Amino acid sequence: MFYFVKGWQHQRAIVGILRDVGLHIEAAGEAIGIPGPIVVVMPHCDPVQPDYLLIRTERTSIISVDGFVHGVPDLIAEVLSPNNPELDTVTERAAYARAGVPEYWIVRPASRDVLVCSEPDASFSDFMNVRLFGSDSELVSPTLPARVAVADLFEPPSTPAS
Repeated sequence: MFYFVKGWQHQRAIVGILRDVGLHIEAAGEAIGIPGPIVVVMPHCDPVQPDYLLIRTERTSIISVDGFVHGVPDLIAEVLSPNNPELDTVTERAAYARAGVPEYWIVRPASRDVLVCSEPDASFSDFMNVRLFGSDSELVSPTLPARVAVADLFEPPSTPAS
């Protein structure tokens, strides 16, 4: 039986977020990071399983004993899947804005950049502030104490040996 796997570039981008963003914020005591899959139940949104999320330390009570997150994380990051990009860029983006997610990252391994969405507007089902951070720039979070060189989130452009 074949199971759908998102691929090494997708998984390595999640590792980059964890290593270069999440662990630094955790070490500072600001928030905890959780790589997916984890079920997140938010208002005005079907349950989702983001690739990565951060929850501020003072809000960790939204992590339930059932292993789910029942509430709105402070950051959700999705690594764009080439098989279904509309899910991250349209469907989930609208759902996360309706739920009031303060910051949503769309991490794009193919173009080696990150689209950062903030200031959710539930009535428009979108974010009012959207900024693209290219591979040669430093991503500065608009809502969290996070800074990272975008290139550090991705593996080098070469592919692994066959």
